[in-house]
Order: sequence, then structure tokens, then C-alpha cells
Amino acid sequence: MHRLTKDTLDRRLKYFAGNDAARKQSEYQAELRRQKRLEERAKRQKKRAWLRFAVSTDVRNSAVQAFWAMHGEAMNWSRMGIREYAAALHLSPTSLRTWRDRLDEGPVEIDWRAHLHPSARPVVGTSASGTPPESSLTADRRMIQAPA
Repeated sequence: MHRLTKDTLDRRLKYFAGNDAARKQSEYQAELRRQKRLEERAKRQKKRAWLRFAVSTDVRNSAVQAFWAMHGEAMNWSRMGIREYAAALHLSPTSLRTWRDRLDEGPVEIDWRAHLHPSARPVVGTSASGTPPESSLTADRRMIQAPA
């Protein structure tokens, strides 16, 4: 308000009120700052805990959860450790561990398979007569000549 720095205020307080009053005022201000920091930290932790267990409709959040749920499941199926799996796919082992623990704590809100592109989804049918088409990447067995 009067644009006094803390040092200027301390010098003036020491001059007009004495050393004891200046020391007490300094300790009081330090305690107020410490209390404010503790309140802010508690507020951040409370908000973080609330956001962690909140159901979010944010598409980006659900995509991130689906991404890590997919990798957590793939890591379990591969029977690789966190370090090996993270190194193989260039992922952060810390993030992988954090998300694995988060997803193990409670039910997964989202199925990652629902976010796959339609071309990546497996073909599911009930017809027994439908056979998968032959791949054009391999040669026909009739075209391969037996050695003479």
C-alpha cells in the first residue's frame, strides 16, 4: 500500500518500538506465513484427492485413463515387469506404476477397447460358415512348385 519493503519496515519498527517488539513482530509474521503455507498445502491435497476419485466427463481424461488401462492390461498379459515393459514401449516407468496402482485400487470406469478405431477391432460374428478371407500377402499353395 505504501510500497515499503520488508527490510524498511523492520528497520523502522526496530527504531521506533525497540528490538524486542521488532523480533516479536518478525516471529509473528513468520508464523502467519507458515500457517498460510500449511492451509494452502492442505487445500491442494484435498482438491487432488477429490479430483482423483471424481467421475469426470472430460474426454481427454477418459482417453488418458483408457491409454494407461490398455498398457496396464498388456503389461499383465505379457508378464513383463514395469521397467521392461516401459523400456520396450518407451513409456515412463513412474507413470506406468502410478496408473497401475490407481487402476488396481478401484473399478476401471472406462473400457479402453471401446476407444479403438473400428479397423482395429476384432471381427465378431455368430456365423459358423463364415471363414476369414485368405490373405493376399502369402502365395497360394497351388502356385508353389515342389522341387524336382
